[in-house]
Amino acid sequence: MYMRQGQRNTNYKFINYIMYSSLRCRGLRPESKHQWVRRLRTLAMDSAHSTDSSLREKLIEHLFIGELLRYLWTKGVRQVEVLRPEVDRGGYDVVLECNGVLRHVQLKSSYRLAKTSRIDVNFNLTAKPSGCVIWIFFDADTLALGPFLWFGKAPGHDRMDLGQRVAHHTRSRRDGTRTIRPNIRVLRKGQFEHLLTVSDIAKRLFGREENLVSSSEHLPEADQIRLLG
Repeated sequence: MYMRQGQRNTNYKFINYIMYSSLRCRGLRPESKHQWVRRLRTLAMDSAHSTDSSLREKLIEHLFIGELLRYLWTKGVRQVEVLRPEVDRGGYDVVLECNGVLRHVQLKSSYRLAKTSRIDVNFNLTAKPSGCVIWIFFDADTLALGPFLWFGKAPGHDRMDLGQRVAHHTRSRRDGTRTIRPNIRVLRKGQFEHLLTVSDIAKRLFGREENLVSSSEHLPEADQIRLLG
């Protein structure tokens, strides 16, 4: 349907007024047009990451594993396996094995400007030796990874302790109370170790950097030459 120029301008003004009112309802008072646009973009990004959260989580998982494998490759590491569970019950998203070190890993992700201060972790993860949690932060526009938050112990050490803070369901019952989720624990940001790069994550997962060497480097020189030839 054809719309006159004056009608289009009126509609644009109305839409801008609605968006501006939405910002004010959220407690935001933009001081300039550019600040207003930036905040509108942030709100739109919040909506996109919420609507397509499952797709985003899988994408971040693949990107992270790819970055980790690339780092190990540059260190000459070839004895690496990546396994995924068929059933989401054990509390982990992926199993990583490198040079005989086995880690059960639960992955969490948030974009860098997200206000999330805590995450829920499946208690079954504590039954796995060398279980750990990696909280991945990423750029909302480019999906560039980092920094990272780490919760876990060195490989081969005792099972980790998730604490006693039990999670609750988000929806309340008719009486206003919320039922607990006995198999879910809550971890806050302050309980994690802050790491900057994937190389830092690799060291926490599999030990010191000198342990991240190709198995062929432990062979006698003659055997290494035979492998290369």
